[in-house]
Order: sequence, then structure tokens, then C-alpha cells
Amino acid sequence: MRRAVRIAGFTLVWLGLFLFGFVGYQLWVTDLLNDRVQAEAREQLVADLVDRRAELAAPIVVTTPPAPVDDADAGREPEEEPVVLRPEPL
Repeated sequence: MRRAVRIAGFTLVWLGLFLFGFVGYQLWVTDLLNDRVQAEAREQLVADLVDRRAELAAPIVVTTPPAPVDDADAGREPEEEPVVLRPEPL
């Protein structure tokens, strides 16, 4: 009986150490391994976004005709800014 309890105790201790090591591997080692992969993926994403931005057409600037100017409005800046239209993405 004593021997069976001792074997069960050692088995549970080793199983606990194994599980602790496995959890440590999952949390830290895989994080270190994936850090490099994520950095490469980020560089690729940035490069793709730069390429896509270069493919966009130049924005079209639409201006509205100025309103008639009174003498009281002389020298004032216009209240409205030009409207900029961009082509919709495909």
C-alpha cells in the first residue's frame, strides 16, 4: 500500500512539472517564435499598403463658384473650403 501511494505521489508530481513546463512553453516559447513571424507579416502588410496607395488615382478637387462679394465682405476669407472627392475603392 505504501509503495502504491509513493508511486502515485511521484507520478502526480512529475505530471504537474510536465504540465507546468508545457504551459510555460505555450506562453513564452511560442511567443518568442511568433514574434519574428509577426514582424515579417507587418513589413509585408506595410509594403502592400504602400503599393495600393500608389495605385490610387489623384484626388479630384471640386470648387464651388464664389458668392457675390459685398463691400462689407471685402478682405474676408471664404467660409467654405474646396470639396475633395476621391474615387471609391474597387
